[in-house]
Amino acid sequence: MTAADFYEGGLLLQIDVSHRVLRTETARDLLVSLARQGKDVKAEAEKALLGSSVLTRYNNKSYKVDDIDFDGSPKSTFLDSKGNEVRKYARNKVIVVPH
Repeated sequence: MTAADFYEGGLLLQIDVSHRVLRTETARDLLVSLARQGKDVKAEAEKALLGSSVLTRYNNKSYKVDDIDFDGSPKSTFLDSKGNEVRKYARNKVIVVPH
């Protein structure tokens, strides 16, 4: 609800509606499908995923895809927005290692 007020003898209710459409296909499903079709997986995945939102199954949060690291692995490290080194060890656990 954005605003509620009396207007011309009645109650005026202003509501801004927003919604998001989420796909049921996972990013992994998309990558597997592209590989089976014999397409250029990197180029097609970037076309399909960059700028889109993805929903994680383990915590039901949505994230915007800014970049895809095709050379990374679960043991790779990267820096988060605060400059901390982040290592992804397990499938659904991210561990932050402060400097």
